Amino acid sequence: MAVHARHTDPNVFGFGILIPKKHYNYVKEYKKELSQYTDWFVNRSPKSKNEIGMHITIKYLGCHKDFENRHILSKVPELRRFCRIFLPIEITVRGIGAKRIKDKISIFLKFKPKEKLRKFHNAVSTIEGIDHFLDIDGKNYDPHIAIATAEWSKENWKRINDIIRKHKNKETVILCRDAYLFLKKKGAVVIYKSAVK
Repeated sequence: MAVHARHTDPNVFGFGILIPKKHYNYVKEYKKELSQYTDWFVNRSPKSKNEIGMHITIKYLGCHKDFENRHILSKVPELRRFCRIFLPIEITVRGIGAKRIKDKISIFLKFKPKEKLRKFHNAVSTIEGIDHFLDIDGKNYDPHIAIATAEWSKENWKRINDIIRKHKNKETVILCRDAYLFLKKKGAVVIYKSAVK
C-alpha cells in the first residue's frame, strides 16, 4: 500500500457505481445549453465499447503503473462483500453544480444523501494492499457525478452559472445497483470487472 499526497496520475484503477442509462435523459436539457462551452462526458461517442458514462467513484485503488492486473482482481471478493452491504443505493438528484479546479471548470450533478456513500468509501478503504490519496480519501472524499468540464474563464464561469440557476429545481430519484472495477486511462473510464456478479 502507498499513501499519496495528491491524486495526480491520469491512469488509475478505481471502484465505482454506475448511474443507469435510463436516467441519462435527465441531463439532455443541460447538454443542449452547456455543450457549446464544455467537453461533455455523457452520451458522446465512446472511445471504447466498454467505456462507461455517468458514475460515482467510491474509491481509487491504485495507479496503473504500480499495480498488476491480478493484484487488482484479488480484491474483487472483498469488494463484492461490501456491495452486498451497501447496494442498492438511492439518491435524489437536484440540479447541477460547478467548481473551479486550477484551469478547468468541473460540472457535476448535485445529489443527496451522501452519508451511505461515505460509509461505502470508508469500508472499501479498509481493504489491505490498495493505495490511499490524502486529497480525495477519508474526510476529503466528496461523492459526485461528473458530467462535463470547461476551460476556465470568467466568461465561461458566468455562462455556466446562469444555466445552473435556470435549472436549479429540476429533480429526479435514481436507484443504483451495479458496481464495477474500472480503469481510467487517457481520459476514458473503462469497465474492467463487475464487482457484483
